[in-house]
Amino acid sequence: MSDYAWANREALKDIPKNQLLRLVVKTTAPTDHREDKTLPEDQRVIRVYPEEELKLAARSLIHKEVGLNHKVSTGGFVVDAEWNNELKQIEAFAQVPEAYVNLVRSKKITTCSADIYAREKLREGETEIYNGIWLDGVSLVEEPFTAGDPNATVLAENKLFFMVEAIHVGEPFAGYADFADCVAKNQDKEDPEAYCGQIQAQAETALKEALAEKDRVIGEKDARIVELEGAVTKLQDNAKAFDQKLAEGVAAAKQEGKQEVIAKVEGVLPQAFIMRQGAGGLQRLTHEVKRVLRECRDGQS
Repeated sequence: MSDYAWANREALKDIPKNQLLRLVVKTTAPTDHREDKTLPEDQRVIRVYPEEELKLAARSLIHKEVGLNHKVSTGGFVVDAEWNNELKQIEAFAQVPEAYVNLVRSKKITTCSADIYAREKLREGETEIYNGIWLDGVSLVEEPFTAGDPNATVLAENKLFFMVEAIHVGEPFAGYADFADCVAKNQDKEDPEAYCGQIQAQAETALKEALAEKDRVIGEKDARIVELEGAVTKLQDNAKAFDQKLAEGVAAAKQEGKQEVIAKVEGVLPQAFIMRQGAGGLQRLTHEVKRVLRECRDGQS
């Protein structure tokens, strides 16, 4: 699946391009907050976001607010959002005032940062794994602030995105039904065929460059994803080992408690009585103690 292939272009085309942003909101990359002095000391950790959790959380971003530096609202909102299973990232379209799109076009804003929450945060040393994730918004990030996820990006929308991925004679391109349609609609040009041929060539070149860049990004991300997935697996294995040790410790404590009870009973019962019980264990011993006590009460009555 290519970038943003999930998008409903028919719905998006009605939004003015000077108000539309395309975002990579969150990837599986951990975020390092150990040096973030704005956070309480116990929250300065490396946060890990499992792939399956991000996949489930992607659509929770729809219609959420778009902010600036996690401080103020831009007055914009997320139009649509989805998980890209190929690139392992949450993608979104946002509609914001034109002033913010201009900041993106001028490269003064190039990244974004999601407002991420979780039902559970599994802490291990300096690492915290987020489970039960949902997104409550996204902020454009303007210098001197930086985004936690190094792969989160913001792009101003352009017409090329809305073209089909294969452009040939007889197929749609640059807003025309096909090459003949382009020629028919440009009869006012000196050479309609040459004009349309130039448009088609430019579109194909731009498309090839975009696809090549996509392949490069995928290659880089694949290597990072393998490394990160290994780290997450290790953390999850450590958590399971911890749970197992905890369960074993609880079981041992319970067994020690039983042995303590047996020892106390043995201390007050005649040794000959204990020997007669043999290996009956705590349950038989308890029943015998109750029977003896009952007989004693009956004898006193």
